[in-house]
Amino acid sequence: MRKCLVLLLSFLLVCQSCLAAAVPVSRMQGSTSGLIQQKVASRGFAANDPRYGATLTAVTGTVATIAGTAAAVAVGTITAPAWVTVLLAAGVGTVVTYAVTMGMDGLFNWLFKTDKIDVSTLAGNAYSGVGSTGPVWQSYAPYGGVNTAIYGGDGVAVAREALYARMVGDGVTPLVPTCYPNATYASCVKGGYSTSASLVADGYTPPVNCPGGQLYRVGTGCVAYAHPLPPGYSAVGQTPQQAIDALTDAEKAKPLNPDLMAASANLIWQKASAAPGYDGIPYSPADPITSADALKWKNANPTTYPTVGDFVAPQPAANSPWSMPVSPTATTHDPAVKPGTATNPAAANPLQNLGSDPNIGAPVMEETPTAESILKPLMDLMPGFKNFAVPQHSGVCPKPEFAIFGKRIIMDSQCNLAEQNRSALFAVMAAVWALSAAFIVLRA
Repeated sequence: MRKCLVLLLSFLLVCQSCLAAAVPVSRMQGSTSGLIQQKVASRGFAANDPRYGATLTAVTGTVATIAGTAAAVAVGTITAPAWVTVLLAAGVGTVVTYAVTMGMDGLFNWLFKTDKIDVSTLAGNAYSGVGSTGPVWQSYAPYGGVNTAIYGGDGVAVAREALYARMVGDGVTPLVPTCYPNATYASCVKGGYSTSASLVADGYTPPVNCPGGQLYRVGTGCVAYAHPLPPGYSAVGQTPQQAIDALTDAEKAKPLNPDLMAASANLIWQKASAAPGYDGIPYSPADPITSADALKWKNANPTTYPTVGDFVAPQPAANSPWSMPVSPTATTHDPAVKPGTATNPAAANPLQNLGSDPNIGAPVMEETPTAESILKPLMDLMPGFKNFAVPQHSGVCPKPEFAIFGKRIIMDSQCNLAEQNRSALFAVMAAVWALSAAFIVLRA
């Protein structure tokens, strides 16, 4: 029996390890699960509550169902739905009703719609302005049909501005271009349009200083960058693929905005809780997951918190990629580490000599006690009581006699009364005698 139990436990541990190694868990999965668990714990629910696991199971099913209808996007060699398209299909726009910065301290604002994304950038933070010192870049763009010189402190910004002006002049909706900068030259291309900007070699400086986010346009003065788009204006109707392609590598490397992380976890938990047959912990609109909760999770788990790139990266369909792990930080999948290639941290330590083998045998278990052996000490307690018997005693009832007035009187009524109640008196006195004896023995 003992061997069977050990084998069963070993089998369960091995199976658990196999499953943990086989199922990849992305940072988005781990942090989404972690945020929900963090909120559940703050509401007083323990991990051993059956509804705790039922909540994660329901959320997993909800996200997997939504993923089946989400649009696929391509990043690198993988084409599959990403968290951004899953949330679009789930209606994240009803939760994120404002343009949210993608990354913490990022440049790109996204406004989620039904199946489109409006994109704008924080132009005032993205590029330096034009000053009396520092590099000055120059390009030409048609404004109102007139080719006009523009100057700025960033070559890519100046080239983008020129490209934007040309597309607007032709009635084409401006899109984020691809740019190729170097030390003295920057070019941008998009949709058959191409523009460039050059570092002014002769040290030409515009006659005025323009603050960050602005450039100098000859004949106009300081104006805000039109492309990237200034705050308050967005390029309407970009597909998820176009919005993802607009992100730079630097932007993708930034931690995901906690506002968006919290909105994502709230949305899928809310939808799972509203599904028929839900038996998990109810979602509370009065106590939702907040950006402060997401920031707390990020600070506690900086290495497993998702980046913008994790949010927009396609997830392969293999190995149930949308599952919510119970241990989000312990099972986070790192694609750079293959199962079975873990290192031995004690490999460099010298071996310890524990001495000769003492030949101690394997431990054995004693025989399981029976009910009789368990009760035997109680049954054998005070064995004298087992054989106790009231001693036999014979006595004669005293019958006093006396003579009066010439007559002899014998008092025997009490004897007759005692004889009539012999059985009752015998039982009472036997009990009194036994109790007296017991008190004497116990007191001793």
